[in-house]
Amino acid sequence: MPPFRDARGRFLPGHPYSQGRSRNAKNRMGTALLEALATDFDEHGPEVVKRVREDRPADYLKICLSVLPKDLTLTINPLIDMSDDDLHARIRDLDSQLAAPSGGAGDDGGGTGAPEEDGAPEYLPALPPPE
Repeated sequence: MPPFRDARGRFLPGHPYSQGRSRNAKNRMGTALLEALATDFDEHGPEVVKRVREDRPADYLKICLSVLPKDLTLTINPLIDMSDDDLHARIRDLDSQLAAPSGGAGDDGGGTGAPEEDGAPEYLPALPPPE
């Protein structure tokens, strides 16, 4: 009988004791299952979904939640849709507002962030909403 293990105790290629899963078996099975489900849904989908929603609302909710992504990353940033030129223009505008003296005759109430005479800060205007 030929040896089935090497000097370190690992099985040698071609040993008869553990055939294991063939390559890509899991991928083939997953693909076949998804294709079968897609075909079944094309034939019966809307009616079955309606029936499950009406007869078994808890299961319907489980199904809805199971198809949502596990990790959801939201980016809420009004500046993200602005181009580089728009961002540079906004920075220049804010810099000019900071450099301008406050309380002068030409003050438009936009604010500079500097304290007023009574010590209360005057705030900068908010960024415009994204388009």
